[in-house]
Amino acid sequence: MAENALELAFLEMRIFRRVWARSFDDRLARIVRLDFDGRRRYSPKPEETPTNYPLISNWLDELNSGSRSNGHNFAQFGEFLHQNGYTRLYQLADEFHRENGPKELMELCPGMTLGLAKLLLKYAAKDCQKIKDHH
Repeated sequence: MAENALELAFLEMRIFRRVWARSFDDRLARIVRLDFDGRRRYSPKPEETPTNYPLISNWLDELNSGSRSNGHNFAQFGEFLHQNGYTRLYQLADEFHRENGPKELMELCPGMTLGLAKLLLKYAAKDCQKIKDHH
């Protein structure tokens, strides 16, 4: 009986190690990319390489001059965002994933409607994803 208990304990340990290793590999895969030659390399978070992301004021100007502006003047909110510490696009994109992100953005930017806040955050998140995928 003691042998069975010992075997069972070893089996449980092997299963635990497999599950832990698999979950660790999954977590590691989120922060690691493969180089062209198949070797793994570290993939930094946006805040570790902020210069990969445009200044919000420049991005808003580009947004205004592009087809996505649809007559909106996004650049008018650039100074309000800057005054509140938003300088790089990834900071704005982070708000897209927060439940109150659009409402908080409206509070920071007088004259911004909820629909416009949602649209702006959606564009920011989409553009940040493109930059992430490229780097």
